Amino acid sequence: MSTRARILPHYTYDDYVQWEGRWEVIDGIPFAMSPSPSPRHQFLANEIGFFLKSQLLLEDCKCRVYQPIDLKIREDVILQPDLLIVCEEIRTPYLDHPPIFVAEILSPSTKLTDQNTKFDLYEEFGIHYYLMVDPESNQLQLFHLDDSKTYRLLSDMEIQLEDHCSISLKTLPALLFNT
Repeated sequence: MSTRARILPHYTYDDYVQWEGRWEVIDGIPFAMSPSPSPRHQFLANEIGFFLKSQLLLEDCKCRVYQPIDLKIREDVILQPDLLIVCEEIRTPYLDHPPIFVAEILSPSTKLTDQNTKFDLYEEFGIHYYLMVDPESNQLQLFHLDDSKTYRLLSDMEIQLEDHCSISLKTLPALLFNT
């Protein structure tokens, strides 16, 4: 066995912005976001985005839906959630504070990362709601950050965005999976 140290690169946001294509960086390690998402993934993302935007308009919320934008959790952790809801103005080229809501559409290549690594990162960063959409099982799981800063599975599918603004995801499964 060699006694030589392994030298592994450790990338940060400054490196990330120089790259072409879509990437995420987790603990300094780059992950290519290719190939492009499948047609089903894109369909689900568009339907969820439209549904969320419609709900926000009905509630007269100042929150906005984005898909995807750079979410800079730390200098060496930059993610691109499939969908986000942000209730404050974004003043930088990336989001550097927790959005109120993120959604990830699981795919065979990202499922383990979305269910484990990103779950932990979103929880630690303080994102109040995390929606996982599983196209294979036609299931949604909505997690809420409780008072102990731990994600708990929500059964009522209600999201409280601001004092005067809440939305319900109860009808979303029928919209997504019965078409």
